[in-house]
Amino acid sequence: MDFKRNSIFYKNGQLCAKTESGDIDFKNICSDSENPIYFYNSQTISKRVKAYQEAFSELNTHIHFAVKSNPNSKILNLVNALGCGADVVSIGEFNHAIDSGFKAKDIIFSGVGKTKKEITEALVKQVKQINCESLSEVKRVAEIARSLELKANIGVRINPDISVKTHPYIATGFRENKFGIPLGQMPELVEIINDNVNFIELF
Repeated sequence: MDFKRNSIFYKNGQLCAKTESGDIDFKNICSDSENPIYFYNSQTISKRVKAYQEAFSELNTHIHFAVKSNPNSKILNLVNALGCGADVVSIGEFNHAIDSGFKAKDIIFSGVGKTKKEITEALVKQVKQINCESLSEVKRVAEIARSLELKANIGVRINPDISVKTHPYIATGFRENKFGIPLGQMPELVEIINDNVNFIELF
């Protein structure tokens, strides 16, 4: 697909954008407001989502949009209408995704530090999957699922203990990082997983 940024351009020295109703001049829009203004092109977003869908069309995949990247309800409405699921990192984002048109069965709950209350609410509302970052979290999800007499679908993040040459604030795969379960804890992980947990994937 063609991803040239032709929806935003300069005309007579002014920054403009193409819309369904014609070209708009950002200067004219901004001059009427003292507040920040965000401009989103729904056609560009749709084109990029469809490119991902086509690229993985031969595989059993379902694309999930990270709500933390842009919680704007209009954007969430759009990606939901395009057939995407949602990826959330808090129960607040989970409920916001629901209010924006997503069904719980199309939402993946990721992130570190989930509380028992958040996990319980997500399971009661039949979240698609909970991504776990530690053995203690897998155990917590299993215990809550057992108390609710249901099965929880989980994904498990593995920490491969691989150090990469990048900024330490964005490194996620080394043993000193907070993300993921060390490979050496795999036997214990297997013991924790029981009839109350459906193991879905590693990530």
